[in-house]
Amino acid sequence: MYRTSAAWIVLVSLSTALACGSNDDAYGGLRVENTGGAGGYGAGGGIPVTAQEEPGQWLEQEGLPDVNAGGPASPPQVECPGVATTSRILDLSLASPGSFASAQLALELLDGGLAPIPQLVRTQDFLNYFVPEDLAGSPHGQGGLGEVAVQLAQVEGNTFDLLVVLRASQLEPPTNNRVVVLIDDTNSMGSAADPQSPLARAKELAGAIRDATGTTDFVLRTVSGAQPASVDEIVGSGSEGSIAVALHEVASAAETSPRTGEDRHFLISDGKDDPESLPSSLEIFRQLGASLNVISVAPADDHPARFFRAVYTLGAGHYAHARSDSELSVVKTTLLPQMLVTALRDVRLRLDLPWYFEIVKPKTEEPFIAGVAPPKNVGAAGVHTFLVRLQACSIAVIPGSDMKVGVSFQDAENEYLVELPLDVKQTLSPPTPYTEVTRVRAVHDVAEALKTLDRDALVAARAKLAAAIGNGSANAALSTLLEKLDGHPLLAP
Repeated sequence: MYRTSAAWIVLVSLSTALACGSNDDAYGGLRVENTGGAGGYGAGGGIPVTAQEEPGQWLEQEGLPDVNAGGPASPPQVECPGVATTSRILDLSLASPGSFASAQLALELLDGGLAPIPQLVRTQDFLNYFVPEDLAGSPHGQGGLGEVAVQLAQVEGNTFDLLVVLRASQLEPPTNNRVVVLIDDTNSMGSAADPQSPLARAKELAGAIRDATGTTDFVLRTVSGAQPASVDEIVGSGSEGSIAVALHEVASAAETSPRTGEDRHFLISDGKDDPESLPSSLEIFRQLGASLNVISVAPADDHPARFFRAVYTLGAGHYAHARSDSELSVVKTTLLPQMLVTALRDVRLRLDLPWYFEIVKPKTEEPFIAGVAPPKNVGAAGVHTFLVRLQACSIAVIPGSDMKVGVSFQDAENEYLVELPLDVKQTLSPPTPYTEVTRVRAVHDVAEALKTLDRDALVAARAKLAAAIGNGSANAALSTLLEKLDGHPLLAP
């Protein structure tokens, strides 16, 4: 049972905060208090060389690094015997911030009365898709970088949830970049004459991309090798072809290869290919800071997730699913702007964690990469949601305002750090109404329950989501999730 004691610490317009610092301050003019710990910001590198999924998916495959280690031994504490009283500075980035597909697939399957395949459910996808509404509806400073919000809430006893949300400002796509759309036109995509076929969906998406970008360097390519001058010319090849080979040709040819970090490439396909066949030439996207975005039009019940995630990982872009009418609309209106332009680069979360806190390892999925990691970027009006479960060794040792949360990122010119203090003891005050951290945790728990095929877990997660919605949330997306969740076979009356 959640205790709803919570403190919404800050909602900062970055355009305002960054304008208030001295020119002598680090990180582009924002005044930052020196915490005295070893930093870890600005780390790059780490280009994937294989077509494997990103780290941070299933803990039975790869465990969370021991970010709680460190600090010299200290005299035993009465309340926390054997716990070192040394704070730690942790540098974390999201393992998979650009993926939305598993949440979209789950909604489509639930709408049809089918259970999502547990192994394909990704909790971070759900947090990427169902963004906090309070932040999403907040005004952005004109010409600013975005907003940061932080919330700490006591769950029960000595357990706490920390929510950190970064939303980038809306930016217009550049007009001097290159946009390349590779459309799968092989037999499995069907005929363009059928408006419900994957190929018809792919053509509609290609047209939306063409309309949304302001560039004059817009190029269409197909897996069959055809080079149409317009979307209308794509009718279906009537043959088979290798998506991997087509991707290599697009990434390598002078007229289609990425040239700068502003260039955008799209693969729209049903993913009928082998992820092990993906070419190393796709590494150019990470090297340049460009993006290869993956949009699936495959049926939800026959979805080649390994192939799509492998392309997404190598291409350093976004991964979305647009087979149904509703998800096609979401991609066109909400996700496409994020895919077309990068607003903030190398987004990292820095926690100055008091000695009495430990990070609780997730049960199934590692959401973070600790330390050095490939840069994780956020697109225009995009949101990065960090949800961290913390456990104190004892409530009695919490002194008060001694925790700091920092979000670092880069724009086109500078590197920034927004650092915010937290009063941990304030979360122990009398309960307040449900807040965003509770709603985000409810979404998290729904995703975790969908991995189990356990009716009791699904019932508990549904109840938590219903309670969060019923306590002041006007988030239409959460109401949709609750409605679709009722279509799960294990919850059907």
